[in-house]
Amino acid sequence: MIYFRTPQYHETVQAGIVHDVNILRWFEEARVCYLEKLGFLIMKQTNSPLISPVLTASVKYHKPILLKDNTQIVTRLTMYNGFRYIFYYEVQNRQSDVIFSTGTTTHCFLHPDGKPVRMKREFPQFHRLLQKCVEYDRREWEYTLFGEIF
Repeated sequence: MIYFRTPQYHETVQAGIVHDVNILRWFEEARVCYLEKLGFLIMKQTNSPLISPVLTASVKYHKPILLKDNTQIVTRLTMYNGFRYIFYYEVQNRQSDVIFSTGTTTHCFLHPDGKPVRMKREFPQFHRLLQKCVEYDRREWEYTLFGEIF
């Protein structure tokens, strides 16, 4: 999935470069957009039966993002095991092949009381959909990297 993002002035430091902490916020925006496009809006409800905290986050900064740069965040679901899931992100320039940063976030599904959610049993449709997304994103990534393999 591609999430389009235009840097905002308030996200920059004095030199007009996007502050590095904002990249993690952009990852979160892209992840939420990905899940919403799948139709999974339950976590936005006030009394949601499900939360999805961040367990780990990592970012590698390749080039600074300037205020004038039009960006896109390629978001891929790389792992899902029924409880934990990992997203991979590439922040790219929309007009060129420049990659500004890459990273991952790891999350899990919990009930609001902190107990683990058994997605396969409690949300079976979404569980199957996430499994399909991992497979689709893996094939798409391989195709991007290696082209069509016969």
